[in-house]
Amino acid sequence: MPLVLIVDEDKIVVNYLYALFKLSGYEVNMTFSSNECLEFLEQSNPGKIDAALVDGKIAEDRGAMVVSRIKQLNKSIKILVVANNDNPRNIILEYGADDFVIKPVSGETLLSKINMLIQAKLSS
Repeated sequence: MPLVLIVDEDKIVVNYLYALFKLSGYEVNMTFSSNECLEFLEQSNPGKIDAALVDGKIAEDRGAMVVSRIKQLNKSIKILVVANNDNPRNIILEYGADDFVIKPVSGETLLSKINMLIQAKLSS
């Protein structure tokens, strides 16, 4: 069963995505801030996580450098960033994100993109 990490400050969004991914056969971990995400990764086995779905505001936090720190802890993890606009795309992709989408985006689209990232990971 693939394992996905959801990182977003909006608990309603996280709960919705949690249910969607669980119903689709995923194991799901949730964190609600860059600090909580990094603490979780340092205290768990980050190598087991197949993909992370990260809110754009959290991904843009240059102090936390969440995307690059996640990649340092697990080089094979696939990271999808969901942002409010296109401005941070290049920077976030340079940090190590594998894909980038702009809100509004449906949960089904996010699920599909995560599925594609994990399939690409498995086939490489």
